[in-house]
Amino acid sequence: MDLKKNGFLIGICAGLVVALGVFGALVFPAWTAASEKKDTVTTQYGTTLQQISTGRDVPTAQWNKGLEDHSAAVDKASKDVFGFFNESDKALEKWFDDKEPMKGVLMSRATDGILQMLRDLRTAMGPENVPKDGTALFNEAKILGFEFEVSANVKEDTEEKRKWMRYYNIHAKVKDALIEAAAKRFYKVQFSKVSGPPEITQKHNEREITNQLGTTIPFVVEASFLWKDIPTFTNAIVKYDPAKPGPMFRIVVMHVERDLFAAYMPKAEIPEDVDKELFDSGKWKPDESKIIEPALKVTLLVEAYNFNIPAERLAK
Repeated sequence: MDLKKNGFLIGICAGLVVALGVFGALVFPAWTAASEKKDTVTTQYGTTLQQISTGRDVPTAQWNKGLEDHSAAVDKASKDVFGFFNESDKALEKWFDDKEPMKGVLMSRATDGILQMLRDLRTAMGPENVPKDGTALFNEAKILGFEFEVSANVKEDTEEKRKWMRYYNIHAKVKDALIEAAAKRFYKVQFSKVSGPPEITQKHNEREITNQLGTTIPFVVEASFLWKDIPTFTNAIVKYDPAKPGPMFRIVVMHVERDLFAAYMPKAEIPEDVDKELFDSGKWKPDESKIIEPALKVTLLVEAYNFNIPAERLAK
């Protein structure tokens, strides 16, 4: 075929070349870009597209703002809670005059305060039911009274002094709880880990507070109560009044047994003549005024929360 004589075919071929050129120069790049964009959208917004296809709610600007508002509210609430904990920690570490004293002054005032606590308990329970002054020492692996260190064994160091200030403030709260619950006999408040019920000694250890908020101070309280007053005592130990901040406690273990010490128990009156009819099971009724309630010795393992909350977690 003579192409020179067939202008029609020449025109067709030229048109095809031009069309392929246009497609290669304009259409193919745009086609490739559209395909890449589709892949990007599918990858980045696949969850949203799936929500659309299933008829579920699709995130909108309002929805995103709602999430941001919720996050801000949670952050504020968290800071309020951390601030609440921080107030408790301030009360735990509160100095006598709101400023750090010299070691001698601190230990002297703390000793006088503990002696006054013992006097307060003697007034409430009777002198025979409270350890004597100066018995807060090791004695046959036991501590009596409020455990506290002598000044000579305490360093002139802020953290060392703060430790004993914490112990003093813990003693003060426990003393108030004992009086509130009408304790019948006081044995001890003990920080040192010594022999005792196994369920107590096995867990008498300092531990980290959740979320790195500080550490705990474990201690043992031992006192005797009438059975009906034990709930009052446990409640007084764990309650916290924001209007009157104080150390924050948690009861870890409670051990209860009969207290054989009977100095504070009323004496039973036994009649000389026993009337058969009086003790007839069908007719006899107890004289409630003469019923002797047994005392129960309660040993608590308690944790005081020693918070150490980072400044960035607190409201500014």
